[in-house]
Amino acid sequence: MTRICLERLTGACVLVFGLGLQATPASALQNQARTSGRGFVGHVAVLSANSLIGAATAAITAALSGRETPQAFAKGALGGAVMFASKRVAVADWDPAPFLGGTLAALGGAMVQQASSSGLLADSVRLPIGPLRITLNRSRPSHPRLSVSVSDLGLLVAALSRNDLEFDWGRSLSAMAPVFQTGQKRIYHDGERVTGVAIGRLILLDGQRPDDAYSHEVVHVIQHDFLELALDQSLEALIRRDIKPARWLPACVEFNLIVPLVLGVDDAVWHGDGLVARLTEAEASWFKR
Repeated sequence: MTRICLERLTGACVLVFGLGLQATPASALQNQARTSGRGFVGHVAVLSANSLIGAATAAITAALSGRETPQAFAKGALGGAVMFASKRVAVADWDPAPFLGGTLAALGGAMVQQASSSGLLADSVRLPIGPLRITLNRSRPSHPRLSVSVSDLGLLVAALSRNDLEFDWGRSLSAMAPVFQTGQKRIYHDGERVTGVAIGRLILLDGQRPDDAYSHEVVHVIQHDFLELALDQSLEALIRRDIKPARWLPACVEFNLIVPLVLGVDDAVWHGDGLVARLTEAEASWFKR
């Protein structure tokens, strides 16, 4: 059992490494899109990048599981295209747009995740709402499964405990993620002043200029949700299945600590200019434009 667990965890590490390799050409496409503006070439470049990442994620997962890789690649590419559409919708200039974009992103992520394990494009959809996760299953549509993310809940409690942050109800409901505004204090990231920042699924906006960064940070939340689905969900499922003590953990509790760890290492090693940071920032900036 221990040997099987180590093999599965090794495979998961290969998946993470493979995602990084596949992100390299995607990063080049994103840079091309950024220089090409919002014209046809820019749209094709960003769409291709999202499709490539979706296809690579699905194909690598299928290869590790011993399933058909070409079929998974094609379905993953389609899921990546839906992810592109979700971000395009999420930054539209009308109030329900982030909600609709986030819902579409959940569908696209499910298509990528299930590309190698199901004949259907999406047997189940996992919809993040704040620190909660609602999983809707095609076979049991009237029985959704509810779970809570420990990492997101911790961030929300920490933000609510601060007197200098104001909860933004309107934007929080629209984005399906907690949004806070600062009062007179400004936001600094890596020593530079910014108008907003996303920490996991929590968005922090400059209280004097919230509109400048809101749509940008919504894209970051959608990016985070995809990474969580591709990394945290896969690894937690393996751990719960192959490590006996982990089987006692309630299914309604998720920890989702892998993505913060990966982003933290990426930020520490490359001083905020690592591959993941550059890729996600370039894409969010392009969609905001």
